[in-house]
Amino acid sequence: MKQSLEARFWSKVDKTPGFGPAGDCWIWTASLINSGYGRLGIGRHKKVLAHRLSYEMKNGPIPEGLLVLHSCDNRQCVNPSHLSLGTVSENTKDMLVKGRPWASSLKKERTHCKKGHEYTPENTYHTTSGRSCKACNSAYQKARYLKRTSPE
Repeated sequence: MKQSLEARFWSKVDKTPGFGPAGDCWIWTASLINSGYGRLGIGRHKKVLAHRLSYEMKNGPIPEGLLVLHSCDNRQCVNPSHLSLGTVSENTKDMLVKGRPWASSLKKERTHCKKGHEYTPENTYHTTSGRSCKACNSAYQKARYLKRTSPE
């Protein structure tokens, strides 16, 4: 039996308190695009941004030309109460008022890796190309080892 789109969507969301400025961000735990937004595949060839789908499930269709803005400034957040519609101009003004950096420096400002692990001193490697998550690196190395050592 196929799972409904809504059930599939919410199965990929972590509502554990503690993320975001007020601790009430709902974090997308599945696939992310390079800019840090969540993504979900619908059907065979269509992919949608998670925060946009969250907004639409609660509020209905998004009018053409409008963006879904995050009041929490957390790209992985899909909490509908943190999402609102706005124009590119409004989004840019919001970014400037809040002192958010331009896209090239966003990676430095992230507090969590793509999988949601916090960048703490204990969980962060510092390299010449930036930071990386020790928990994710450990999981990757373990999977790689298991793949190499498993009989085919």
